[in-house]
Amino acid sequence: MSIILLILKILLYVLLGVLCLLAVLLMIPVTASVRFRQGVLSLAVRYLFIKFQVLPSRKKSESEQDDSVGKPGEQLHEDAHTDEAVEEETTELSFALADDNTSDNELDEQAPESFSSGDSGSGEQQPQQDSDKRNEKLGEKKDSLTDLWRRIRPLLDPTKKAVISLCHRIHIRKIEIVYNVRGSDAARVGMLSGAAWAIIGELMRLLHLVFGKNVEYKEITVYPCFDPDDGADERFGCEITVTPIIIVLIAVCFGFRYLKEKLTSKE
Repeated sequence: MSIILLILKILLYVLLGVLCLLAVLLMIPVTASVRFRQGVLSLAVRYLFIKFQVLPSRKKSESEQDDSVGKPGEQLHEDAHTDEAVEEETTELSFALADDNTSDNELDEQAPESFSSGDSGSGEQQPQQDSDKRNEKLGEKKDSLTDLWRRIRPLLDPTKKAVISLCHRIHIRKIEIVYNVRGSDAARVGMLSGAAWAIIGELMRLLHLVFGKNVEYKEITVYPCFDPDDGADERFGCEITVTPIIIVLIAVCFGFRYLKEKLTSKE
């Protein structure tokens, strides 16, 4: 019996050690760097000393380069095959169109006889059947919408609280916005520059409203450029940092709030 208790204690200590290690790892923040520069979107995730490049993918770029490099002889051979296939398809389409014209003429000859033999009562019943089908479809849509609302309603309040608490714990740093306004007309360039500053100001206000004081800026610049060769290197980007344990705790709180809301809605 004492041996069994000793084994259980060892297993308990191992389990506690694993849980403590997991808690420590979850307390280390994760940083995602998002950049848009020269028409290329890049996304890199960094955790401790590990950095993972999500976008652009290296495998994808290598495969695109391999596909773009082709042999001219093979391309000419493929073009010849495609031309022959197009000619065959055009001949088949011409024969098919001729057959369709003959069948349409036969149907036009038979149509008056079929309409004359039909009953007039079926034409009167058709609108009523259509209206009944429409009413049934509307009733089914209303029932599906009510069922959907019943399912979504318990999620609204917990989701709102979870999103608010998560946004207040996300840190956005090193925000870069460098934009060139190009044009030959000075008045137009000035108007577009003012509009760009207005949009950037609204974006900054929205960020402070959603994320609070956890927003830091590195460079915000709008360059009016009258020369096509003039201007700065356009770039947009930021770094988003979040602690994983906060996401886990918010998910747990979301689960408890959802269960509470669902139980109260049933009552």
